[in-house]
Amino acid sequence: MDDSVVKHKNVVEFLGVSIQEQDGKMMCFLVTELMHQGNLRELLDKKGSNLPWKVRLKLLRDAAKGMVFLHSRKFIHRDLKPQNLLVNNRWQCKVRRSIARAFEDAVRI
Repeated sequence: MDDSVVKHKNVVEFLGVSIQEQDGKMMCFLVTELMHQGNLRELLDKKGSNLPWKVRLKLLRDAAKGMVFLHSRKFIHRDLKPQNLLVNNRWQCKVRRSIARAFEDAVRI
């Protein structure tokens, strides 16, 4: 599938693949854009009540926009949870899409 089909400001951008040898084994790494704040679960645990509700609601809206976009492109997520929502240094929340599947594939499962 063409990568531009799943390019959106609230979906983590996939940059490529790196294949390296480690301990005699070939390892494959997915390379994505850097998300400075980490995942939402860790961020909420770290910031706790110090994270203003205005910011929390913005992160929630961002995640919802990312999910609406994926659904509009016939992708379902199947594992939406705070650990799969990443936050960058501009406090923008993005859905980790490496675990999204196309509707057609899900129907066949």
